[in-house]
This record gives sequence, structure tokens and C-alpha cells, in this order.
Amino acid sequence: MPQLFIHTTNSTFSSRDAGADYDSVDAAMAFGVQGAIAIASDEVNGGKSGAAVEVAVEREDGSVVLRSTVAVSVHPLLTLDPFTPGTTRPNAG
Repeated sequence: MPQLFIHTTNSTFSSRDAGADYDSVDAAMAFGVQGAIAIASDEVNGGKSGAAVEVAVEREDGSVVLRSTVAVSVHPLLTLDPFTPGTTRPNAG
């Protein structure tokens, strides 16, 4: 199997690894998705309500073999009413 590269891109950065020999293109994508999940999780843990990371598996010449997107989002469904103990209200936002 030829050497493949993982290229990740989100709203703030783009990176390409040093390349590695993977058993298959799917194995390379699985590795890239794991990294993308970590990146998106860091963004959500940092206070963003959502994050998306594009993952591309590339050949040495930069041509794309496979692409995917990982998205993570958090949105409250129900919030406690701080003015009336023991009650809830639908989320306004």
C-alpha cells in the first residue's frame, strides 16, 4: 500500500500529517476520524455549541482519495426555571 496522508480542516486551521503506510484507505480514514473527533470535542469542551472537521485521505501528490466530515454539537433541550424551584421551561434558544 502506498503512503497515505491525513489532512484535517476546520474553521480555524488546516493540517496534514507526515504520512504513514495504512492497510487500506478505509483504515487511514478511520485513523483520521478518530483525530477529528478529538479536535471537535476539544472545541465543544472549550465552549462552542458545535464544531465540524473535514478529514481527507490523500496520496503523496495531494490528490484526495476519500473525504468525510465529523460534526459534534450540543444544544440544551430543557432548562430549569431559576425563578420557580422545581419547574422547567422549554429552551428559548
